[in-house]
Amino acid sequence: MSFNAQQEEQKAINFLNAGRTEDALKSYKLMLRNDPKSRRLRKTVADLCLKLGSTREAEQHLMTIAETDVKERQFKIAIPIYRELIKLKPKDYELQLDMADCLLNDDRSIEALVHFKKAVEMTQRRNPEIAQDIQAKIIGLNPGELAERRTFAELLEAANWSDKASDAWKEFAEINRKIGKSKEAARAIEKAIQQRDNWETRIEAAQARFDSREPRKALGHLQTIYKDFQREPKVLALLATGIQSVHHEDKAKLLWLEAAKWYEDPVLKAAALQEAQVCGATDEELGEDFEGVLYHANAMQLKLHEQDWCVAQTKVEVRFIVKTKLLLKFRRYEEALSSIRSAEGLENRPAIFALLIESLVALEQIEEAIELLSNFRAKEEHISEHIQMRLIGLGVHEEDSAELIDNDLLDDDLEDFESEEVGSSSDDVDSTDLLQQAVQLKASGDLDAAMDLLNDILEQDPTNMDAIEKLSLWATELTQPSVSKNFSHTESTFDTSPSV
Repeated sequence: MSFNAQQEEQKAINFLNAGRTEDALKSYKLMLRNDPKSRRLRKTVADLCLKLGSTREAEQHLMTIAETDVKERQFKIAIPIYRELIKLKPKDYELQLDMADCLLNDDRSIEALVHFKKAVEMTQRRNPEIAQDIQAKIIGLNPGELAERRTFAELLEAANWSDKASDAWKEFAEINRKIGKSKEAARAIEKAIQQRDNWETRIEAAQARFDSREPRKALGHLQTIYKDFQREPKVLALLATGIQSVHHEDKAKLLWLEAAKWYEDPVLKAAALQEAQVCGATDEELGEDFEGVLYHANAMQLKLHEQDWCVAQTKVEVRFIVKTKLLLKFRRYEEALSSIRSAEGLENRPAIFALLIESLVALEQIEEAIELLSNFRAKEEHISEHIQMRLIGLGVHEEDSAELIDNDLLDDDLEDFESEEVGSSSDDVDSTDLLQQAVQLKASGDLDAAMDLLNDILEQDPTNMDAIEKLSLWATELTQPSVSKNFSHTESTFDTSPSV
């Protein structure tokens, strides 16, 4: 005899109406056995189990429903089931995690955070290794919340994961440093030392205490490692900084001189010597090659496109120079090189040439940059001197670079474009209308198309200041400038721009 589900359900409804819940449950279980995939029947069985006090059996049915919903990616209808399960098992952290995942998949990240945090609370004492994995998810959802990062580091400590805890405290310190909380950064680095003490972290701690204007605490860190690292220039320089800040210039001078001795980087060597000079070092103590070191350091830092002569001399140069400088500023190096290479026929103009060189250097195409520098002939002596310095900064020996640069003033073989008309806002197209179109494109969210339109305007009129200003402003929105790490205290406060 075949099973009649409709008849059996009517029978179960009659039992319920008569208050015979147990008999109704038997009927619904019978129907569920015949149709085990029915979500409705399983939910009814779970509800009746709860009504009769069979909590464990109800939990099993509810969990089956929730797991099936998730498997079928029906997150929205799984959420109420997990809410019921959480009420039945409020101390089950795994349910909190399952609930959080469903909420995330339903684009409800703020609610998901609440359940992730509850899961951390449940696990942080007995299972900190689990808690820290959950906390990492919380940070991913809320990366700007410093308190969550602190909690993450503390959980790693509790799990006895010393190396990871040390790294987490360092990351916490770096974020605090970037937002100007120097004392909080210093305390975090010292937390990192408690987890993993080494000379590199001690240097970071000293640096942090200098930043928070606490030189004596910085000296405490440095004195711990000085005996073992008397030839490490960074240790010497930081120690000199601390001693100099408490007005012991004679001792600081010796340390600066010693740091300069061991620095291989010409810029840092020059900086250390300059600090020694501030502390009273004589010419004899600074050494015969002092001026040479300063010159070399200046050459290392020189950028041709930052010099006052790297400006447009004619209308035709304006567009290429403005655009390429912007692209370099925002680290879009390949586009910068493409932009300046498109200035065909203008390669010998000093400003165009300077931007070409710096675009190549930014892309680490050093050999081509050196070859171009070696063959360039400038009629202005100060430009020739800068080119010679740039060659030295790129690793060409001074005696070689001197041979490569011809300092004799050459005949002017460049055409004079000053009187050249390179189009105007009234030629072929109304630039005002195009500017309005560009603004509309940007407002609609199509920034790339808006930028292309600005370039079209500048093709017609390279001196259109409205287009140039918008190009400058909107370029910042195309690519956010990456935040480079600051140099350490000793590396960032030196005056490394000696006069040549």
